[in-house]
Amino acid sequence: MTSATPEEQAKGLVTLFLDDRLENANEPPGLREAIIDRLAGQLDDIGNASRNRSTICGHRRPSGSRTRTSQTNKPPRTKCRPALPASGPRER
Repeated sequence: MTSATPEEQAKGLVTLFLDDRLENANEPPGLREAIIDRLAGQLDDIGNASRNRSTICGHRRPSGSRTRTSQTNKPPRTKCRPALPASGPRER
């Protein structure tokens, strides 16, 4: 199986996340294509940023060495956000 081109990936993301909005806006001429073109050009940057964030989060101190707060006895929050779901639309 071959991997999808950036254009195919961008088209899939636009369909997944923006299809309803574009349809509700009566498909403004050229907007879908402009979004796909711009997103396709940025997919490598988005992937690199995501990989870098997960690498940084993976190098944090082990949870046992974190200082605990005195009131809740919970470890302090980290600044790393959890990964997004691999596929499927988000629930509202």
